[in-house]
Amino acid sequence: MNKPEEVAGRHDRVASSIMNKPKEVAERHDRVVSSIMNKP
Repeated sequence: MNKPEEVAGRHDRVASSIMNKPKEVAERHDRVVSSIMNKP
């Protein structure tokens, strides 16, 4: 499996190219990743 950091970085680049809102996308994705990784 890929490392979380690598997956997040790849997703941010793809989402940014689609949405053209890098900061907004990155912040939203960070919240999602945090909620997933914080689950027991």
